[in-house]
Amino acid sequence: MTDDTMTLTAALVSIRDAFSVLNASFIDHDVLAFLLFFGVLYALTFAVCRVGCGLRTKTASLIGTCACSLVHGLFCILVGVEVLFLGRFIHDKKLDHINSLLETYMMQFSLSYLLFDTIFSISDPLFLVHHFLSVSYLVAVLKLGVGGVSTVFVFFIGEVTSPVFNSFTVLNEIRREYRYPWAVKLFNVVSPIFTFSFIFVRTFVCVPLVGWYAHRLLSDSHAIPMAVRVGMLALVVAGMAGSQVWSWKLYKGWLRARKKKKEKKEG
Repeated sequence: MTDDTMTLTAALVSIRDAFSVLNASFIDHDVLAFLLFFGVLYALTFAVCRVGCGLRTKTASLIGTCACSLVHGLFCILVGVEVLFLGRFIHDKKLDHINSLLETYMMQFSLSYLLFDTIFSISDPLFLVHHFLSVSYLVAVLKLGVGGVSTVFVFFIGEVTSPVFNSFTVLNEIRREYRYPWAVKLFNVVSPIFTFSFIFVRTFVCVPLVGWYAHRLLSDSHAIPMAVRVGMLALVVAGMAGSQVWSWKLYKGWLRARKKKKEKKEG
């Protein structure tokens, strides 16, 4: 058995194990349908990039995963706007309402995306940990039947930088692998925008918001058992800690790029 086959097998086993904790209704209908959606989206994007544009397999695969990530992120943002700014949350700020249909669909959509993306994250421990924490949170809230608005809140602040993140990732790949002048120019514009928007959102905005979330979850979300509340908070705090690692890496990368640019000018 080749290493690639073993890796794919391990990914499929992880997906199977994740499904085993869900109710049959989740497996038979919405989650599997959304999984199929992401599979088709990835395949179509890959085919266009590989066959239509002649890009290398690695690049086509990366763009395929970014397309899935972008669609997932945009959906979470749109649902977040509806639930957090236009729905009942804006009036009472409660995190333990019974899950609405829209919230349930968003959670199932996100669960499907994370399980699908696990196949492409095997080699990145930080992403695997992130996916495991996110899946655990989603499964808990789906099985409990309440707290869906808390998931919308967490995923909204986590995905609000998704469009610029995916643009950054694709442009970085194309300018490194193909050296297209347009890709280099666009990357030089998008890179600092992504770096500082990510740092601003994940550190200066999200950290205080998670503090507010922790207070509301622990003190005023009685429909959720206390043990579950503590577990949910632990998952969010762990995810936020991982975000700070990403923020630091981005800042260090920006400093290195700035130093190289300065040395090039001086040389």
